[in-house]
Amino acid sequence: MDVKSMVYEYKEELLSRLGKLISINSVEGTPEPDAPFGKGPKVALETALEMMKADGFDTVNLDNYIGYAEIGSGEKLIGIIGHLDVVPANVKDGWNSDPFEMVEKDGVLYGRGVSDDK
Repeated sequence: MDVKSMVYEYKEELLSRLGKLISINSVEGTPEPDAPFGKGPKVALETALEMMKADGFDTVNLDNYIGYAEIGSGEKLIGIIGHLDVVPANVKDGWNSDPFEMVEKDGVLYGRGVSDDK
């Protein structure tokens, strides 16, 4: 099975998960002892790691600074880097809908973090 076929097969699940991540306001907030970047980024990290764990990955949360997921073993690895924090979203920036609710309009997805990097 090629990647494109897999994306289409799991499209609804992928969109559901993306929507769940978009709904988390992960703008950097006030640091707390267990949330170095604020509550929102912590919730986003925990949510993403839960999603990966549900798919069979082993997950590691490093004091809510970063996390990673891995599966399998071997000498050669593939790494993918991303982030879950977002910049603030203001109406004056051109938002016509709630930036923390993913919406589709004319085949395009909108929501804070849709294209970078959630």
